[in-house]
Amino acid sequence: GPLLLLKHFHHLMPRHERSVFATISARVGSIEDNRLGGWYGYRASKAALNMFLKTASIEIARKRPQAICLALHPGTVATGLFGRFLGLPRWLRFLSDWYGNSPQRGAETPLYLAASPDVEHITGQYFKNCRPIPANPIADDERRASELWQLSERLTGWNP
Repeated sequence: GPLLLLKHFHHLMPRHERSVFATISARVGSIEDNRLGGWYGYRASKAALNMFLKTASIEIARKRPQAICLALHPGTVATGLFGRFLGLPRWLRFLSDWYGNSPQRGAETPLYLAASPDVEHITGQYFKNCRPIPANPIADDERRASELWQLSERLTGWNP
């Protein structure tokens, strides 16, 4: 996923110019709170991703101070895929258009992060609706983030 992309492409990020690495994530990332039920693997992977991106932003900035690493959530986007996810029969999938963002609205945050000068010095953050918001409590756990980073370095052989 994103770790391997950064491993193989971080050298393409300019050392003295702005560059943006953004990945789609979610706030539901938690390995401790599962009041919403189910989706353990999904929730754990988003918790790890949010934690990883925050640490990666620090590590990459050591050699590329203008590089920005961000996580974002486009919101729930009303697409045919979303209609299938809801389990709607094909003839009712038009209902998914009434719930969620249009594809155009879903694209606003990624485009904003790629082009806006407003985020030139914001890195390691999670964005939704073109604003930084707290990702989840576990993303701020420095001990766990350090352990995850060290494990990721061992598994991938990447040390920026």
